[in-house]
Amino acid sequence: MAVVHQTYLFDEQEFHQFLERRIIKDDLLLHELLRKLAEETVQDTSPEIQDSLKLLRFDPEWLTDSDPSVSHLHEWYILALARRLSISRSINTRRINNHWVLSQILPTVGWHTADVTLLVSGCPLHTLVEASTNTIFIDEFSVGLDVFGGWLHVAKAHNFLHKLQEEREHLFDPSVLGRLELQHHQYFTPNSALVVEDAYLDAIEMLQPAIATGKSLFIVFD
Repeated sequence: MAVVHQTYLFDEQEFHQFLERRIIKDDLLLHELLRKLAEETVQDTSPEIQDSLKLLRFDPEWLTDSDPSVSHLHEWYILALARRLSISRSINTRRINNHWVLSQILPTVGWHTADVTLLVSGCPLHTLVEASTNTIFIDEFSVGLDVFGGWLHVAKAHNFLHKLQEEREHLFDPSVLGRLELQHHQYFTPNSALVVEDAYLDAIEMLQPAIATGKSLFIVFD
């Protein structure tokens, strides 16, 4: 199966403020209003929205009442969010396996595995709900979201960009590239520097739009 990695820009504060205005009345979350937002997303025929629905593995069952015991609130939340996403640049634009290349090269310059994972796939989506600080949203939406992707706050994107730029020279150290060629010959030869450069540039170019716009990243990685 091919690796899917797609990145979107979104404003998490604006999104949650929008939800508060649209679906909370008298300190109650009105489920039918959220469902209506979800339906509006599905009915949007724009190619970008339809492509995002495919990546999120939208199932029409999310909008049915075939089993009243099953809650679809977290899926409606994701559908409402999908309409606020603007497509951006993937970390795998130049090469389909850049995420893996970064997992091999970044630890050689001191990156922790957890930070590499955050760069590639983002924080779990339940932390996006927690970032809203809205207790109603936290109670209603936190469970079940993580399967849809991850997110990276613009502040974290800025930190990662600064770190990558600082470490550029070390990433291309001949001794580091030589070890990678020995360990993973089939991936890093005949030009290991070009392989690393492609992964490095895609990481930089994934982060830059977030910083330029002040928005966060929504990441689908499967």
